[in-house]
Amino acid sequence: MKGTNNHHDHAGVGSALPDYLQYYRVSLLKNMGSNAYRMSHNAPTPELLEACDSLGMLVLDEQRLLNSGAEYTNQFERLLKRDRNHASIFLWSIGNEEGFIQATEIGNRIAQTLIAKQKQLDPTRNSTYAADLPNVFKGVNEVIPVRGFNYRQNNVAEYHKDHPDQPIIGTEMGSTVTTRGIYEKDTIRAYVPDQDITAPWWASKS
Repeated sequence: MKGTNNHHDHAGVGSALPDYLQYYRVSLLKNMGSNAYRMSHNAPTPELLEACDSLGMLVLDEQRLLNSGAEYTNQFERLLKRDRNHASIFLWSIGNEEGFIQATEIGNRIAQTLIAKQKQLDPTRNSTYAADLPNVFKGVNEVIPVRGFNYRQNNVAEYHKDHPDQPIIGTEMGSTVTTRGIYEKDTIRAYVPDQDITAPWWASKS
């Protein structure tokens, strides 16, 4: 899989995207060579999933928060029931970068609750969790079927060596910051070059 991590909104229209724009965006990604689309970090609109079904784009469907409270469990249940019949979905995500609990026993127990709910409502697919963690197995990673890596590229091989039987997916691996039409760094105007050569400390260049 070669995919991208995508937020819902779009320049010029915000989050109220016309249906055509959903197809246009997915088509652009496919033309770029992408075949997988991660929702970041919320439930997708049905129209986006229909575009992915129609155009043959794999989807990682994501729950917003790693939380087993009644409201969040209900949100996850509604997400699963609403989206499970879409052919494009290949994996569920139970959350993203919950830094205070993802490597704790509490995070472990919350993950088990959400994984059980996912298996109950869709036993045909697996789940992941987008962890901003290096070679850390404690917590969510102990129980999640597919280890998700947010960045920490230098730790992937080490983690795989220590846990060879757990599949790994890169949930967020490259992130560049650019200013269109700018070719040199300008710290006064806060411009950075647009050749994908500048990345924040937690990310990597494309």
